This record gives sequence, structure tokens and C-alpha cells, in this order.
Amino acid sequence: MHGVLASYNKEMHEIDKSKKISMNSSLNEVFDTLSHGINYTGIEPMNSQAVKIVSGKLDGGNLTLVQSLFSTIYEGNYSDKIVILEDTGVTAKQLDRTLHQIEFSKKLHPRAIIFGQFYGQNASDEEKYLYRYVIKQFADRVNYPVYYYPEFGHGETNQPFILNHQANILCSSAYQLCSLTQTPVKAATHIGYLHLPQI
Repeated sequence: MHGVLASYNKEMHEIDKSKKISMNSSLNEVFDTLSHGINYTGIEPMNSQAVKIVSGKLDGGNLTLVQSLFSTIYEGNYSDKIVILEDTGVTAKQLDRTLHQIEFSKKLHPRAIIFGQFYGQNASDEEKYLYRYVIKQFADRVNYPVYYYPEFGHGETNQPFILNHQANILCSSAYQLCSLTQTPVKAATHIGYLHLPQI
């Protein structure tokens, strides 16, 4: 799962107003996602390759953590996967450098990349635009679909995704935005390990 943390979510924000990370996202959304799947709209295609149907298993998460595994034995295999990336505390210049590293990677050739939120919680519209611009420049340089959906990451909203589970992105040239769906996880898969002893 990629989603809210137990310490940062809507319920924790109600207890401690200073905890603003994921304050609009309930911990229950994680369980709802597993049980009912997801259907997110408002995903922005960032290049011409993105305006089509894309399917694959989701992988990725925090960009700094993903990047820290590059060129190690733990580096992920992202072929045929839809990679989601988000981060916090990364400047637009740092993001640009990392995206150049991804662009020239000999191993990272995903089916698609979806970028989440990178800007801070108090970012101005100009700062938000700058991060989007950096992502757009990257999208124009690569030959696979790139999308932007700042509704997940370390902001006030953190929509959950089911990692290592099939996802489908549907885009149409008639619409400016795309949708992403994931089916529910079978009950035995995500709660099968909760076998408690009989008392």
C-alpha cells in the first residue's frame, strides 16, 4: 500500500491540529481501497504518449527512497510497471537532476510514471507551477507515458494506491484528464495473515 501513515491522517489531525500531513485523508480510505478498489479522475497526461490506455502493476513511492536503491542489488525492476513517485523537501532543481538521472537510466524503463506532490504544504502557486514545469520538461524528453496527479504524497491529501497490483489508466483525446482504476484485493490476500488463535 502507498497511502497515509498511522501517525499522519485525518483522524490524527482531529486530535492534534499541528499534524497537517494527510489531514484530508482518512486511515479508513486505505481499508476501503483494499476492499473496494479505486477510481481516481483528474490525472493529467503530460506528454502525447500518455493519451491512451495503459495497464500494469503499480510500484514506486517516495522518490528519494527509490533513488537511493539505484545501482545497488536492491534496485527495483520497473519494466512493464506503472511507477508512482512523490517526495517532500526536494527543491525543483534537485527534482530536475533526479529526473535526468531517471531519463538516462539503463534499467528504469517503466510502462508509465505518475508524479504526485513534490511541493511543500505552504507552496505558492508559482512554486507549484515550477514543479509541474520540471515534470513536464521530463515528460517531453522520454518516450513513455508521464502523468501528474498531486493528490498523493506528503501534502494535505494522500490518496491511497495498491502497490504490486494491476492498475489501468484510461485517457481519451476527447478529454483533457485521465482516470486510474484498481480492482479490490481479494480478502484472503490482505487479511489472510490475521489468523488469531482461538481462545
